[in-house]
Amino acid sequence: LKDYETALSLGASASESAPLKGELVTALTARCRQSLGSQDGAKASADYASVAKLDSQAASLLVADFEKLPASVLSQLPTSVLSQLPASVLLQFPPRKNSIGIEFKLLPAGTFTMGDKDDAPAHRVTLTKAFELGVYEVTQKQYEQVMGTNPSRYKGAQNPVEQVSWHEAVEFCRKLSALPAEQAAGRVYRLPTEAEWEYACRGGTTTLYSFGDDESQLGQYAWYDKNPGNTTHAVGGKKPNPWGLYDMHGQVWEWCEDWYGEYAPSASEDPMGASSGSSRVLRGGSWDYCASSCRSAYRRSNVPSSRSYHIGFRVVCEL
Repeated sequence: LKDYETALSLGASASESAPLKGELVTALTARCRQSLGSQDGAKASADYASVAKLDSQAASLLVADFEKLPASVLSQLPTSVLSQLPASVLLQFPPRKNSIGIEFKLLPAGTFTMGDKDDAPAHRVTLTKAFELGVYEVTQKQYEQVMGTNPSRYKGAQNPVEQVSWHEAVEFCRKLSALPAEQAAGRVYRLPTEAEWEYACRGGTTTLYSFGDDESQLGQYAWYDKNPGNTTHAVGGKKPNPWGLYDMHGQVWEWCEDWYGEYAPSASEDPMGASSGSSRVLRGGSWDYCASSCRSAYRRSNVPSSRSYHIGFRVVCEL
C-alpha cells in the first residue's frame, strides 16, 4: 500500500499505477480471507480497511466473510479495530456496557441527508468516523452514580434524568471520563454532535420517523403527548429504531454539543454546528410534546443554563 501511495505522490497517473493497485487489492483480499479463516479478526480488519481504501467494490465482497465470524471473536476486538469493519457487521454487534452500566452501540461512519422540507435546507452530511452512542438516555441511577445527586422531577432509577442543564450534561461526561475504570480503558465521553444525533436517530432511514412516515405508529416507539400519563417512563419501554437505539423519538429532549444555528447549504463532513451562539441544540421531542416535534429532523434549542423536566441527554464514547 505504501508503494502505491508513493507512486501516486511522485506523479504516477491512474493508468500507470493501476497494475500495482490491482496486485495490492488481490493480495490484501487473499490475506484478509486467510485471516478470517483463522479467526484473526484484528489482522482481517486491518486488511479490510486497506482494501476499502483502494477498491470499495472489492471490499464489499468481503462483507459476507466477516458476517461469518462468531460474536465471541468479534467481542475480543478493541473498538478501534471494530470501527474498521463493514457497516453491516458493526450494526449486528451487541452493545457494550461501561463501568456504571451505560450500554453503547457501535455505529459505522456513513453519509446521510440531514434535515427535511420543514427543517431546511436538507443537505448531505458525511460522518467520517465510527462512534459509540448510548443505547438509552442517561438514567437517574447512572447520573447519581457520577454526580452524587438526582435533580429529576419524575423520580425513577431507570427513568431518564431530567432538569439537567447543558453545562451539567457536559460535566457528567467529564466526570464519567475521569472514573478510574474508564481512564484505564481509555474511554472519553461527550455529548453527540447534532449531525451524529440525527444520523443515529434515522438509523439508515430517510422517512419522517425512523419507522416510516405513518404518525399513527409513533406510540409504539415513543412517549409523547398522546400517551397516557404526564410523566417520563423507564428507558427502553418502547420499540427501538433500526439500529437498536431506544427513545430517540420522545421521552425527553436530548442536549447536543452544538450551538444552534442555520444549516450550511451544501454538503459537509463531520459538521460541528455554529461557531458561536446563545443556545444549544435539543433533539428528539419529549413526553409532553406533539408528534411532529418527535420527527428525526426536528430541531429546537434552549439556553445552556436551562433546566427542564422534559430535557435530558445521552452520551457518545469516542473511539
